[in-house]
Amino acid sequence: MATSEELREQGNAAFRSGDFLKAAAAYTRALKVDPGSAVLFSNRALALLKLNKLTKALADAEECTRLDPSNVKGWYRRAQVLEVQGHFEQAIDVLKAGSEATGGAGDSELAPLIKALGRKLRDQGRDSGAGAAHAAKAPPGGVAENGGRAPKSPAEAEALAFADAWLGYASEQLQEHGTDFAPTVHFLAGGGNTPARPQPDASVQGMQAFSDPAALGEFVNFLRQKSSELAARAVVSIVPKARVAFPQTWAHPLWPYSREQDGVFVQLQALVPAADATTNKAAAAQAGGGAKAQKRQKDAGRATTDQGSGGGNTPAASTQLTKLWFVRLAGRDDGGAFKVRTPHELPQDLALLPSLVK
Repeated sequence: MATSEELREQGNAAFRSGDFLKAAAAYTRALKVDPGSAVLFSNRALALLKLNKLTKALADAEECTRLDPSNVKGWYRRAQVLEVQGHFEQAIDVLKAGSEATGGAGDSELAPLIKALGRKLRDQGRDSGAGAAHAAKAPPGGVAENGGRAPKSPAEAEALAFADAWLGYASEQLQEHGTDFAPTVHFLAGGGNTPARPQPDASVQGMQAFSDPAALGEFVNFLRQKSSELAARAVVSIVPKARVAFPQTWAHPLWPYSREQDGVFVQLQALVPAADATTNKAAAAQAGGGAKAQKRQKDAGRATTDQGSGGGNTPAASTQLTKLWFVRLAGRDDGGAFKVRTPHELPQDLALLPSLVK
């Protein structure tokens, strides 16, 4: 007779291959051998969640945290199920309870979901109620907090909030799929465009966009034309490193990790009042980019503009705000799910795309 560990490994293998039904069945057999295993309940909860069996998934996640209150994954799974059910406030409460139960040991994993749920509450227009209160208590470090510096204008605040929403989405995609998803570009236009309330016409995919210089040049010209047509106020690009053959920014001396480090790039470009220009340049220099980053953006923009673009001219009263983050992968957990690190801001010299907003 197979041991619970052998059956768990069978379940993990099935999960990694995408056979969630087989994975759930293997975990069920393992639980018959070891009915007190919190890890097995957590693993089966995730498999059931993938199968959209939400009631059973929530029951398993709750049993996991009952058996072992220090199991971070159990708390996370409970919140995931509640999120899918639309119970964002309950999910936040669960995550905070998990933080207390684990003595803060799981905050690096729980805090990003608290912030993501807070954003969803705000996107639903609940920012004047309990949702905003929950979000305000989330651990610090959100993109919109801008390193502790208050935005200098409503335009900058809007752009940072836009980036924050899509950065949360990028982290969720990375945790769900690793880097096996297409690069996407999202425009902030008149009707808004967030993961909670997407505007299909304001987002595009570029599966082969970073395969070589010619493909990237064509993609940039297309994006500039799209930006002009939408009169976009901000653009966020989400690009898995595994999808990039060019430009290989990880060969740059300013790249802070090993060249093998996998993850996803998230780049923000936005138009802000010219009064913000000095602050933006200082932020770029602090991140490690400075004047070289601005020159690189300008040169890259000129090269692709020579191929033809529809971007128009930047208004004299505006300047461009550019920020770049990298969200790292950190292996897998016992259930086969990807582990994700907190987003880290990179020097602008490492940006993948030249200017798209005009």
